[in-house]
Amino acid sequence: MKQKWDNIFLWIHIATFLVVMLLSARFGETHWAEITLGFVIAYSVPALLSRILLNGWSQRFGLLLLGSALVMSFGISQNLTTYVIENGTFELPGLGWDVVSDASRDYESAMEYLTTGEVHYVNKGYPMMIGTLFSLAGVNLAFALQLNMAFALGVIAMSGAIATLMMKTNDTKRTAFWGALLTAAVSSIIFYGTVMLKDIGVTFGVVCCGYAFARIVKHRIDCYAGVSFICGGILLTLLKSPIGWFIALGAIIILATSCCRKERYAGIAAVALSIAISIGGQGLRSNPDSLLLSEKYSEQTTHDMLDNVPNLERYSSLVSGYYNKSLIERVALLPLTAVAQYFPPFPWNFSRDLHLGGFYWYPHIAVGWYLLGGLSLGFLLLLWWRKTDGGMSRWALWIVLCYLAVAFASAGSVARYYMPFIPLCVPLALRFAQSITDGSLSMQSAKTFSTIYITSLIVALCFSYWFLKL
Repeated sequence: MKQKWDNIFLWIHIATFLVVMLLSARFGETHWAEITLGFVIAYSVPALLSRILLNGWSQRFGLLLLGSALVMSFGISQNLTTYVIENGTFELPGLGWDVVSDASRDYESAMEYLTTGEVHYVNKGYPMMIGTLFSLAGVNLAFALQLNMAFALGVIAMSGAIATLMMKTNDTKRTAFWGALLTAAVSSIIFYGTVMLKDIGVTFGVVCCGYAFARIVKHRIDCYAGVSFICGGILLTLLKSPIGWFIALGAIIILATSCCRKERYAGIAAVALSIAISIGGQGLRSNPDSLLLSEKYSEQTTHDMLDNVPNLERYSSLVSGYYNKSLIERVALLPLTAVAQYFPPFPWNFSRDLHLGGFYWYPHIAVGWYLLGGLSLGFLLLLWWRKTDGGMSRWALWIVLCYLAVAFASAGSVARYYMPFIPLCVPLALRFAQSITDGSLSMQSAKTFSTIYITSLIVALCFSYWFLKL
């Protein structure tokens, strides 16, 4: 039987490889081979590492990674069609230059770093990474997108590994699969593996640090935890160093408050390293970052975060002058900004950004996030107050504070800023589902919560549509 499934597993991979070859063929003889090879590398490296290193790997886990890779390969080919066939070349792609998108600025900065060794864009780390990639593999936009595809697959795999550590279960293979599936179902995770933005790399960095924390909580203070934290820290230092403060917060809450002496020492070390990430990464940024944002940057920040975002005019009026408000005023607005942050990307905006890429409709399939978010809310509302095992309550507190901090810093206007913490919600979601199946939470309570949540979600989305579109 095992031999039969191994053969099926192999043939599915071969069929997927043929599909990827067909997707790459549209870009002509010059590029199709190197693009196909790039897809294979972007899938095989995280897939092989997950099989070798992660506990709980199974063939269905591997098929989930393969399916996710296939979706991202399709998404990248759709975006490349927009960037290259319709608007440019692989060396000079059309990345929404008319609206000066983040992707276009990152690409320009990467080429500047490749040719001059300097970057003048505010965030230097990601252009430096892509510029270095181009110097090694050649200038080809597809390589930058495939790097992000590898990051996204790493996020999916690591979220499954975190679930096996945080959940109290003997069936690690099943737990790893469901944890990875919940993450892969969040359309934004897949989407940001197909575009030239740093967000999925930041997410992978956070998940690596989260995996280290989960191992330490389970008294596995070993080289796996250390290497994972170091890799995550390097990525965050390079791509988004202010996240280091969020990691330090997690180390304080989850590790430094532990009753175990080894965990406390590991937590103190993690706090010190996280602060080093935040401070050290400032050298890769053109201006200092602060959650409070000095008055010097308030006008530009208001323009970037609120005034310059399509369809947010009416919401901006509700939080008018947000970055000029006092700390107390912004905290008072937190219920509004935290709720507003939860719903995007809105399901009805499928065609809003298609001029930026042919796959930009995908993140608006928000069902996966609403499922994961709903299950996590179920844990927070119905189980958080109970005595739980394995540091789950401390883990939940970290996630909640990170979510609120992002809403506080961004006025709730940019949902992708909390994406790095979405995979960390998976253990909460699985614990809530487990509590229903094992009977520790009554079916009636689960049904009542589900009814209230789904009804509230529909009402909120309808109101959002009326408020933002009409």
